Amino acid sequence: MHRRRVLLIDDEVHIIMVLARRLEKDGYEVHTAGDGVRGLETAERVRPDVVVTDLQMPRLSGVEVAQQLAASMPEVPVLLLTARGYVLGDYDIPQNVHECLPKPFSAREIVAKLDALLGVNADASEGSTPRIGPEAAPEDGKRVA
Repeated sequence: MHRRRVLLIDDEVHIIMVLARRLEKDGYEVHTAGDGVRGLETAERVRPDVVVTDLQMPRLSGVEVAQQLAASMPEVPVLLLTARGYVLGDYDIPQNVHECLPKPFSAREIVAKLDALLGVNADASEGSTPRIGPEAAPEDGKRVA
């Protein structure tokens, strides 16, 4: 059985660590990068099934990463994460970006989103997962607009 391959791109190491641990526990093969340039290099090498990237990063933003991935791997869905409720117009968002989720978020929420994107039946486990990120935000999971 093919392990679902996810690429996490974020310049905040603690977010990468928490998400990677949870995704590995849920059966994902996890690859990471600390900025957009390294993220694109890693994507070319590992050919992920899905990409989760921070919006605001050094070297390349999450939108720029998604734009370049749309050109080279248009079938790979992207989830954008943002810490500040950053406002994006639809014209800014490449077609491969499925959602822009605010930080903080729960790792369980990200797993559920990825499972849904990849057509995997998410485990309806109970219990709460601590939210990740610097400030509280709603859990509606809608694009920031």
